[in-house]
Amino acid sequence: MAPAPAPSPAPAPAHSPAPAVPPPARWERADGAWLLGLAALCALLYLTGLSGQPMDNRGEPREGVLAQEILRSGDWLLPRPNGTRWPEKPLLFPWLCALSSLALGGDVTEFAIRLPSALMATLGVFVVYLLGRRLGMGRGGAGAAALLLAGAVTWISLGRRARIDMTLAVLIELALYALLRAYQDPARRGAWGLAAAIPLALATLAKGPMGVAFPLASLAAWFGLRALLDRTPAAPSPASSESPMPFAAALRREGAVFLAMRPCSAALAFLLLIGAWYLPASLEGGPEFRYVNLFKENIGMLLGLEEGGGHEHPVWWYLPYLFLTFLPGSIWLLPALADAARRARATPAPEVLFAPAWALACFGGLSAASGKRPDYLVLLLPALALLTGDWLARAVAAPTVHRRGLALPLFVLGLAAFVGVAAAAFTQRIEPGPKGYDLLFFGLDALPVRSRKTGVGALLDAHRGALVVAFAALGVVGLAAARFFARGRPRPALALAGGAAGAALLAGALVFYPEARNSLTIEPFVREVATYVDPDPAAFDLLHCENFTYAIPFFLDRRVPPITQANTRYWLRAGGRRFVVMTDETYAGLRADLGPETAVLLECATAVDQGRYLLLGPPGTHPVHPRRDPE
Repeated sequence: MAPAPAPSPAPAPAHSPAPAVPPPARWERADGAWLLGLAALCALLYLTGLSGQPMDNRGEPREGVLAQEILRSGDWLLPRPNGTRWPEKPLLFPWLCALSSLALGGDVTEFAIRLPSALMATLGVFVVYLLGRRLGMGRGGAGAAALLLAGAVTWISLGRRARIDMTLAVLIELALYALLRAYQDPARRGAWGLAAAIPLALATLAKGPMGVAFPLASLAAWFGLRALLDRTPAAPSPASSESPMPFAAALRREGAVFLAMRPCSAALAFLLLIGAWYLPASLEGGPEFRYVNLFKENIGMLLGLEEGGGHEHPVWWYLPYLFLTFLPGSIWLLPALADAARRARATPAPEVLFAPAWALACFGGLSAASGKRPDYLVLLLPALALLTGDWLARAVAAPTVHRRGLALPLFVLGLAAFVGVAAAAFTQRIEPGPKGYDLLFFGLDALPVRSRKTGVGALLDAHRGALVVAFAALGVVGLAAARFFARGRPRPALALAGGAAGAALLAGALVFYPEARNSLTIEPFVREVATYVDPDPAAFDLLHCENFTYAIPFFLDRRVPPITQANTRYWLRAGGRRFVVMTDETYAGLRADLGPETAVLLECATAVDQGRYLLLGPPGTHPVHPRRDPE
């Protein structure tokens, strides 16, 4: 039997189709438009009115005093703030403040020391967008994540303040971005692993060991989740496809990826970078510096010890603050977290597990530590933004599938806003509550425990009518947006929700927050102290208690030696100094010993955590300059 003839080949088409080539120019234009829009939004949120916002009384003056001391003494290695003590934290952020001040003319101003935080906040928004693109979220998901992060209340707050936390959070972002690139690019894993050492070292130079602990914990959680949930062999065989890879083998697979990142070379580069400052600073500062910089501010804070700053709270303490710090994005946080858990079980790809591992590691580490502050949650806000932005973009693309998840949170928010209308309209007065459990608005969570109305309580009472209108409008918008989402119409719902959130954020960042800060700052009091005390440095005869070690020296731009409560009486009676600044609570405890002759020359108009400040003079002293009454 003759074999069948082979089929003749099909004739070639007259014009072969051109190979598919992605349009890079269009892709770049679209991403460029997103980045330009995000840059404009960040400039509006973080730079507008930056110099007019009043300073706080603790963290910002500390960085300002260090920058002043660096520029005054020329000592960039180990300046002594106020000339009396070692720096409490590493110096990366004070260096940035000093460089910013030099670039802006050499004066250490509010704008100069806040500018690094504003630029870091902007960089963090860009990095989240790039992370979203690397994680396969598309332009919509990456853009939504960046917008949620840019508008998060704590991100705005720390982006407008001279505090270390924003710089730390963005450096951790950069380190995790480099580690993600190392995982995704096998040909350049070593190079990206080595590149991650730079932001890790800078984060350590910003706030000590936690700068490297949280990124590495996030990396370990990512690899651990991968090994736990994805047991598929890299090259499945008929035998292995029927049973999953053992956990130990999956863990070894992730370990091999980690070893390919050249961790020994990265660790050596990391140690060289941080050693360039830590080693000479330790030799100069000695045991006292090592105790303050390593034990007190790290182990002491971790354990919640008083010498580490205290702030001891239970393990669940961050739960309510997690919702408050991520507003308005936290409206959809619960459905986004539930969706992330489902996707992780169904498709445990590295890109799917990256943000959940980051959020779990940071939230778990912060909750396990005894010392807690709401601002620390800024470390996991980028991960929450990625999770929520990804879910929100996919939910809006399929609104009929996600109707309940989109509509229910806005419906609850609308009802809660009407409860706020009733509270604002019928509550006679808003009293400050226990410290840390009253009001967290743009990171402002410390009201004095006093019966007198001060700070945010007085501010809310003064704007009761505006609050009623704002809550009513928020309730109407929330219910209307929920109705649009329930009917599968995401565009008008997003327009309403986004417009309301944007208006609230701008009003808070540019109007309410500066006014609230102005009601708590002691800066006007310190400026008035300068009218009593001779400004000549040779005759600058002023002391102050250590309640605010940095605020008075910063606002007066000179060294002001601190004294403790125990030796305040000695200084006044000995006549060694003419003027002392202390709180009214300290003065009340010493009043019987000081006698009626002690002159109370000036009282601070605003109250702070420890009470009101007083300017005292020993018996028989008078102001160098007469008090100038306001016209």
